[in-house]
Amino acid sequence: MESTEHKRPTLDNSSRIGIINRGEAAIRFIRAVREYNALYHTSLTTVAFYLDIEQESLFVKEADDVYPLSKITRLHQGAWVSLSQPGADAGSTSVRPLPGGLGRMGISG
Repeated sequence: MESTEHKRPTLDNSSRIGIINRGEAAIRFIRAVREYNALYHTSLTTVAFYLDIEQESLFVKEADDVYPLSKITRLHQGAWVSLSQPGADAGSTSVRPLPGGLGRMGISG
């Protein structure tokens, strides 16, 4: 009988983590990633997805990279979004949801 257990997605030591939450929760998460990097010698980076009017928000300023939601040109079925590198049109970078909610997405690519 095959196991019906689902494998949880994992991040490698240099994964990019998209933040789609705002405010205090986003800032705490960004700072926790920095602390994790310092403790475990990883190079995880955070990417803040934001609305144009949020450009000066603290969570946008605190993130390692930023990506305005106005740059997203196409959405795929479910939680997958096709994005490019910041500043370019839609491309090949994938976003996959991580369990646990709180508005986090892992970016591979």
